[in-house]
Amino acid sequence: MKKNSFFASIFLLTFTIYIHNSGDTISPAPTEFVQKKNDRKKIKEERKKWILDMHKSHPDVDWRKLDQQNRKINTDQVRELRKTLLESGKLRDISDNFEVILERDIEGTWIERGSNNLAGRIRTADIDFSNNNIYCASSGGNIWKGTIDGENWQSLNDYMQILGITFLRIVDTDVGQRLLIGSENNGFYYSDNECLTLSQSNGLGSSSIKRIIMEHGTNHLYALVNDSPRAIYRSTDLGENFELFIPLDASQDIPWDNISHFDIFTSRYFEDHIYLINDMSFYRISDNNLILISELPGSYSDDVMLTGGVGVSGTFLYAYVDNQIFKSINGGSTWAHKGEAPSSWWWYNGFNSSNLERDEIFIGGMEVFKSSNGGDDWVLVNPWWEYYNDIETKLHADIPEIRFFLDEEYNEIALISTDGGLYMSDDYLSSVQNISLSGLGVSQYYSTYSQRFSSYTIFAGSQDQGLQKSITNNNEIQDFEQIISGDY
Repeated sequence: MKKNSFFASIFLLTFTIYIHNSGDTISPAPTEFVQKKNDRKKIKEERKKWILDMHKSHPDVDWRKLDQQNRKINTDQVRELRKTLLESGKLRDISDNFEVILERDIEGTWIERGSNNLAGRIRTADIDFSNNNIYCASSGGNIWKGTIDGENWQSLNDYMQILGITFLRIVDTDVGQRLLIGSENNGFYYSDNECLTLSQSNGLGSSSIKRIIMEHGTNHLYALVNDSPRAIYRSTDLGENFELFIPLDASQDIPWDNISHFDIFTSRYFEDHIYLINDMSFYRISDNNLILISELPGSYSDDVMLTGGVGVSGTFLYAYVDNQIFKSINGGSTWAHKGEAPSSWWWYNGFNSSNLERDEIFIGGMEVFKSSNGGDDWVLVNPWWEYYNDIETKLHADIPEIRFFLDEEYNEIALISTDGGLYMSDDYLSSVQNISLSGLGVSQYYSTYSQRFSSYTIFAGSQDQGLQKSITNNNEIQDFEQIISGDY
């Protein structure tokens, strides 16, 4: 059996290489199996162990904390310098980190080489309909801005990383626009000049944040914080300062649970309450108190998510608790158990509904599933392997976010963040369009090799965009093609 498997593997590899070299324009089929995708946790654990082995330290020394502190010291210095130069009118002195002159007799200039066309993981996004722009956050910690058609992408904060971004919001102010940036583990930032300078908010400390929401009308921000105790913090000045709003502890008759047992929600586009769910208990926030509205049917716990919207009949809500889906069409007064979810979610923003249509609900993990009848039935948007033969209109695997937006005429548009870039849909994901096919330089590379002789091809091993090689030879950002799919 082992011998047969070996020869079958050799045949498959040979066949794949033959297709590639024959000049066939069809992209290679993925070589990994679905089981490999399902074993991601094991792979990540092995990767974590490898990283730990690289950072040997005294048992009393937290090297991660030291690394985080050192990085923050450096980025704080950079932020303050840029702020000082801006205030003194010396914009030309703000470095773009492009050219580096080394000591000795060596001169070097860093020039980006790619890829131009194979985007990596996008974590979250927002749309500015008034200016037809999209803002999105990469896994590498950069904020990117492009047109709503996916053109003219540019990175706004190359001078520093903000890792773990889960919240982006562009809002109008009295003097222009403010970009709000929330990270699950690196704080909250804001910028009034498209990240030319960044300011960090006060009041959140180093606590991790599960969810940030913005109240319609007031623009107050609420953060679900993994503090001691678990708590909801509020900002009334567009993120400049946060303060403790409601502790999630015995003072509110809340049991001491991990943050994964909680979630918060409010409608983005309509005036509504701030809602909290704690496992099977559903609350409305009134002033600084929690008002118990209802108990969900059954007995489930942990992995809690909450989403919803406002339709013609009022507030509708969806809850995900312990792989079970629940729906309410009366603001949470009563709930219907819709059964087991078709998939687990992999990121908090991967479970979302329409803002208007109460029967449109979506969940993204490795792939996206949708229901157009309120969770009674689910369909797969597309199998993950279909991407490789149709990267323009098939979703890439692994879904950090599914998010719906309303334009000025209340037309609803979705942005889907994937490990292969950003997609748009205007028909509830019946069709999708890849808007990151050119210029969104968010590829994640583990290693590279540059050929030393003509044609000087570049090979790169990427996160979830396979083994790649450059297909253009110029002094600009190059296009790459994926030779073999997967993580390399």
